[in-house]
Amino acid sequence: MAASPRQKVNLADSTRSYIKMTENSWNWVTLPTNLQVIKFGNLPQNDTKNFICLSYLGSGAEGLVWLAMTEQGTGCVIKLAKSVRPISSRSNQQELTTAQTQRKDAEAAEHQIASDRLQTEANHWKILWGIDAQVKDIGGQPALVMSYFKICAQDELENNPQIRTAVVNAKKKNGKLQAVFIDLSNVVREQEVDAIADMIMMEKLNLTG
Repeated sequence: MAASPRQKVNLADSTRSYIKMTENSWNWVTLPTNLQVIKFGNLPQNDTKNFICLSYLGSGAEGLVWLAMTEQGTGCVIKLAKSVRPISSRSNQQELTTAQTQRKDAEAAEHQIASDRLQTEANHWKILWGIDAQVKDIGGQPALVMSYFKICAQDELENNPQIRTAVVNAKKKNGKLQAVFIDLSNVVREQEVDAIADMIMMEKLNLTG
């Protein structure tokens, strides 16, 4: 496999098919014919309901993440609550058995819990960094929509003094954020003064050396 021929895959390729997610479903599409550039920075408009998934970024305990864009070319990141069934599988039926009703109610409760958890994460982004994030249903699941950030690799953190300084300080320079900690799904408030809380955080992140 290592010797197999490989071909570079472009992020935006008019010959490829992409997953397009609406509020309640998904399907395969090609890129919009009038797409000229994908613009990263600003969030999509809050009423945006259609997203095209460009690249799978990974998954964790809290969900799975896609690099995506709107049909107008606004780039963003979508974090889906992967454990929740799509709304389409919980669609209304004329008559439900008791077991079906109980299952539907349980799935609705699970959906609400996941949505509330993502809203808490969105609140953390606003409180800690002043960055807006949106919570909405995408592909039938609760999702968090936010701006894209380039992830700092461990070797960059260890070997690039400028990156390390930015991450350790995680502060603004000339009014612009230089670095942020992105995993805000499970944040614990330290009951200490700011200086001690900062030290505890840096020790947990292995950034004290």
